[in-house]
Amino acid sequence: MFCPGLWEAKAITGEVGNPIEVKCSHTYADTNVKYFCKDPCYDKDVLITSKTISNKKYTIREEGNTFYVTIHNLKLEDSGTYWCGIERVGADTYNKVLLTVIQGELAAFLNKLNSCFVFSFAILNLKKRTNIVLWNKKQR
Repeated sequence: MFCPGLWEAKAITGEVGNPIEVKCSHTYADTNVKYFCKDPCYDKDVLITSKTISNKKYTIREEGNTFYVTIHNLKLEDSGTYWCGIERVGADTYNKVLLTVIQGELAAFLNKLNSCFVFSFAILNLKKRTNIVLWNKKQR
């Protein structure tokens, strides 16, 4: 299913044991089949489609050009690259999703930072210790 097409990227952080919702927006996609897959996003990597709607791990909800995928009961192994795809005539279009799953209450804090364009962050996960490095883009 995956072939070079148009795509954009977003980074999200979730907490072990909790669900996370991924928002995927595309233009002119009202009636197209929507799907969510793990990288590299070949047919075998598709986790859920708008034809399936729900399984034990994933749920998909459509709202016109936007669709939402919920990943339930996150595990550390769920970290990685995912793709929100829209079936198109010719090349499909994609949103790249970089999911990081972490332990503890740090996930909510990081998602708030992620939504703020002024700050960027890097996480250095050193065995059981997590350090957060923040910097203000305006000061660079």
